[in-house]
Amino acid sequence: MGSCTSFFLVFLVFYVGEITSVPHVFEVHIRSGLDLPGNNLIVGCWSGNDDLGIHVLLPNQEYSWRFRDLFWPGKHSVFWCKFQWNDLSNKFQVINTGWPSHCGSSNVILPKAAGCRTYRWLVRPKGFFLAVTDKPIPSDYEYKAPWQKY
Repeated sequence: MGSCTSFFLVFLVFYVGEITSVPHVFEVHIRSGLDLPGNNLIVGCWSGNDDLGIHVLLPNQEYSWRFRDLFWPGKHSVFWCKFQWNDLSNKFQVINTGWPSHCGSSNVILPKAAGCRTYRWLVRPKGFFLAVTDKPIPSDYEYKAPWQKY
């Protein structure tokens, strides 16, 4: 086999591998549902590789980011956020790409390839609500965590 043929075969294997195993793009959205004026939400988010900084959200404002999942098999991207509102706070994982995907209001577990890669957090006075869908309706949001006094 000639060197050109060998190069072509190696290229083809990597090309097909890239098509089938390209790391998925995920989105995380955090929206302040603290509706009263003066109710600023302070959010700080980070992963093992990235510090996304501190953000102050006014009522009904949103902060979002996109990232590609880790390429290595068995490895997952994890982002944490710390939230503070008046004398309340909480800190938890807002996305872990190793979680099973729950899409829309049906909460049917689907593979990530099905398009369930948008995580929308709604922060309300009652706590933290999550919808894993591109275009959520109110019933898509599921209660996930309470506020804690600090």
